[in-house]
Amino acid sequence: FIAGLVLTSWRKIAGKKNWIAGLVLLIFLLPIIFNINSVLARSSDVGIFSAGQISGFFANKGVTPLPPFLDKVFDNKVWFISNQFIGNYLSYFSPGFYFSDQRADNTYLNFPYFSLLYLLEIIFWVAAIFVLVTWKPVNRNLIILWLLLAAVPAALATGSMNASRAPTFLPLVSIISAIGVNSIVKKWKYAESLTVVFLMLSFITFLYFYLFKLPQKPPENLRYGYDQIFKKALELEGGYDQIVFS
Repeated sequence: FIAGLVLTSWRKIAGKKNWIAGLVLLIFLLPIIFNINSVLARSSDVGIFSAGQISGFFANKGVTPLPPFLDKVFDNKVWFISNQFIGNYLSYFSPGFYFSDQRADNTYLNFPYFSLLYLLEIIFWVAAIFVLVTWKPVNRNLIILWLLLAAVPAALATGSMNASRAPTFLPLVSIISAIGVNSIVKKWKYAESLTVVFLMLSFITFLYFYLFKLPQKPPENLRYGYDQIFKKALELEGGYDQIVFS
């Protein structure tokens, strides 16, 4: 993203102060660069290039009557990884990912029964897409570049529509909604008041789900049950030398 930013705006950022800022950024990146193996350790577990994924491909590949050379042309790990990446990448541009609760995972950042964004924001997004395509607002190229690249990190991991692997969309999704709201408010007289009312209703609905529905079905990865088990351990600790948790 930074490389794309530099390439598209190098004339604007050629000033001395910006180069100093770039140097400061590089200094902060040095620990990541020097410890790249540790940084990439997690990707060796969940990445689409991981040894587990590749071995799983060969284990399930099967045998065809084609000659080995042709079989490798049509069915190889490059095609397998590419297909995974493209499928994962496109899933993050599905309206269902943002505006429904029908996501593949139910873990961090994924509240049951509720969408990632308010359903009302579909209207804002449609308006924002129209603005970005036709009106060419300031920083349009930056927004498009960000949007195209935001799904890449998540797409490099196994699975699709995983919100906890797509924080690179933040705060872009809010910026897109804001562009849409701004265009609607400018176009219609009472749009501002109606927008405030419907956003408040959406927020109240979210509070209902968060405070009353979520406790009924908490996501497993939020470690539900730890509070209860620690309290039980405190009750029993007097009778034991050690209490061990797996």
